[in-house]
Amino acid sequence: MSRYLISLLVILGGTVAFLAPALPASAAVFMAPSDQNSAVAVNHPVADDLYTAAQSVDVTAPVSGELIAAGNAVTIGTAPGRSIVAAGNTVSVESGSGYNAYLAGNTVTLSGVYNHDVYVAGNTVELRPDTVINGDLRVAGNQITLSGTVKGAVYAAGQNISSDAAIGGLMKAWDQSLTFSGGSVGGDLNYQSANTAAGLNTVKIAGKTTRTQPPANTHYSGRWWYFAAGGFLMSLLGAVALALALSLIFPRRIQSIQAEVRRDWGGAFLRGLAFLIVVPVAGVICMAIVVGWQIAIALGLAYLLALFLANSVGYILMGQWIVERLSHASQPLWYGGVVGAVIGRILLSIPVIGWLLGLAFFFGLVLPVVGGAMTAAKKMYESVNTI
Repeated sequence: MSRYLISLLVILGGTVAFLAPALPASAAVFMAPSDQNSAVAVNHPVADDLYTAAQSVDVTAPVSGELIAAGNAVTIGTAPGRSIVAAGNTVSVESGSGYNAYLAGNTVTLSGVYNHDVYVAGNTVELRPDTVINGDLRVAGNQITLSGTVKGAVYAAGQNISSDAAIGGLMKAWDQSLTFSGGSVGGDLNYQSANTAAGLNTVKIAGKTTRTQPPANTHYSGRWWYFAAGGFLMSLLGAVALALALSLIFPRRIQSIQAEVRRDWGGAFLRGLAFLIVVPVAGVICMAIVVGWQIAIALGLAYLLALFLANSVGYILMGQWIVERLSHASQPLWYGGVVGAVIGRILLSIPVIGWLLGLAFFFGLVLPVVGGAMTAAKKMYESVNTI
């Protein structure tokens, strides 16, 4: 299997994982933190799919269907009946999954039994000794540690890869440093590296061992497709996590922005365009003042944050429009968040066409969202002052 097909499978796998539960045909349970609590603890059984986003997510009760979780710290202590999709700064899956697992984070640790394939992207990725993967493992990261059992094939791209795992199929690696300290490979070992793998005498390899040098004219280009796929999957997970969090935590605010954009798109666009132009000009003027640079920095940060959040809200509104047209009925706002983020990230990643679509998305939806938010905030302020 070529690295191009591997990257495609990573992208398609993540996409399907998000699109499948987002269809309005299935029931689901949604959990978000209260205003006073930034944590979600799932300690009662869930008979349907579960979608949750918070600063901290801790799942200790059985989940019968899909599990999608996003947060700074995500801990999944029980295996869901179907797939897991999790994104966070730290992601820990302690009991496996009933089907596929799609994981992304700064630090990702895996334990338990996974009944199908596992896709992982992270800075530090660790498979603990009690990990059993009944399918294939596709992993991209900086520091990768493989233990336990993988009954299928392993495709790994990383700066440093160490393994004592029992691998049932072939192993392909793109690395700077590959180290074995036991374990086995049931098929061929193919790795691309400037350095010879260490510990080859400690691992049982059933097939052939082949090492290739990275192309001289590129820096680890053999791994580029894997890192591109991992980067795309992480950006996809991040976009969906943010859209889920905003739609679950601030539904009324987003609905008020949606109402303003639908009521007067032209006016919202003009207000957003004015924001786009006026704020940088105001920042430059402030920098010309002796004590104005602090104001300029604050304006710059607020400017970037507003456009960043408006981009995510734009995904939500676009997805909501698509979902309502397909289902011919009103759907929960989070549906739009998931569908819009997935479709938006995929379309915008297409070369050339994606750039044009990105411009259309920015001027056609992001700027109107900024303008709609300004109008909604003004109305909220006026309503508070009239009380």
